[in-house]
Amino acid sequence: MSDKGSARTDDQVNRQPWPLAGDPSAQEFRVRNPWVMMLRANLGFVPLLVVFYAIMIALGSLPFGGRLFPGMAMGLVPTAFLVYRLYLKSRHGFLSTVLRMSPAGVEWWDDYGFHVRLRWERIVRIGEVHTEMTKPGASVGTPSGTQLTVQPWRNSGLIGWGEQQQIPENTPKWVKDLLARAPRDPDTGAPEVAIPLAGLDDRWMEGPMGDWVRRYRPDLFSTVRP
Repeated sequence: MSDKGSARTDDQVNRQPWPLAGDPSAQEFRVRNPWVMMLRANLGFVPLLVVFYAIMIALGSLPFGGRLFPGMAMGLVPTAFLVYRLYLKSRHGFLSTVLRMSPAGVEWWDDYGFHVRLRWERIVRIGEVHTEMTKPGASVGTPSGTQLTVQPWRNSGLIGWGEQQQIPENTPKWVKDLLARAPRDPDTGAPEVAIPLAGLDDRWMEGPMGDWVRRYRPDLFSTVRP
């Protein structure tokens, strides 16, 4: 890391221990607007929900001689259940995210058990972070032959060579494969990690999280595209 504009030298930062819960030298952050963020994160599922509801309407109308309104009522039940499953997934995923900033660096974890650490001197840039909401490349075919896919949630955050502290045992194989394919630092072998700060607050650069970055790595803002 360059010392330009830094509050501490590399050696000083390297010696900083990771703080324990309640440490007054650290500050914790959570999702600022949970409902807004949940809608943004799951926008990619909207086309799939529309197709799913249309199929459920068609199936639900069969016992009623193909009548539309009974089919719509019947189709609402499984569709509402699917929406509820998306909510539960969001609640235990990014909505449960805790982000801790301290003199040592940035930590991120959620209710699923993922825990990532990224020291200040190991951050490479501020950039676009892609959060995969489902298996990359997975698609669902519609009756018309159109293939629908769920696009990753894109927002900004910190990217660098970090530490993947824990991978839960029940993690889907496709998530483990993504983590295994992450680029590695040629010198240390540390994996590239990305912490999506905008997933907590889309105006993070203007708030306390941005203040932490400016305090320890002001040079990173030169990598932000206007």
